[in-house]
Amino acid sequence: MMENIFILPGNEQELFNRYLDNNEYGPLKERLELVRKALNNKLSPDERNKHGLNVGVHELSMERKELERKIFQMALKSFAERVCDEQRALCEQGFWQAPCGEEAGYISSAPVPDLVTDVKQYKAICRWWEKLSDTRRLKVAAMFANELGPIYGHDTETLERIYSRWFLLSLDDKQRIYHSWTTNEKQTSPCHTKARE
Repeated sequence: MMENIFILPGNEQELFNRYLDNNEYGPLKERLELVRKALNNKLSPDERNKHGLNVGVHELSMERKELERKIFQMALKSFAERVCDEQRALCEQGFWQAPCGEEAGYISSAPVPDLVTDVKQYKAICRWWEKLSDTRRLKVAAMFANELGPIYGHDTETLERIYSRWFLLSLDDKQRIYHSWTTNEKQTSPCHTKARE
């Protein structure tokens, strides 16, 4: 299962594809496509009249620039709103986890939402976690007790807690655990575990 992650777009088109709400801003995108077709003489005179595009090249170019600017702003706004909503949720989670009277400290120390820059690597980490057997997941949790919590047993409740804690970890922690564990698995025989450096 992939989490609902924030992928930092690599370019403008990726920003549009990932974060622009097509239901809300579809008409803007359709209009931009029509303007581009008009600029490239790919609309018949009837289509140009029908869509109010029977104007000069300068006017079409200005409309294209304005539409591109609006679409970029809406995609960026959507991305920022999602990050802010996630930050609010992380702060709220800190509030509810805080002991009475210490809420402010927990809220102010809430982590920043993770932004994924390498989607391929992130998917590999998610697949690795999902494919771990219960026994291996317990071993990972024992090795990384600071991140995944102490292990008091091998029951279903413990496994569910470990599984849930994984999704609360920062991206940096997930990457560190993944790399440490997979490197450790490749370098050691199955009979023993090499001490972490």
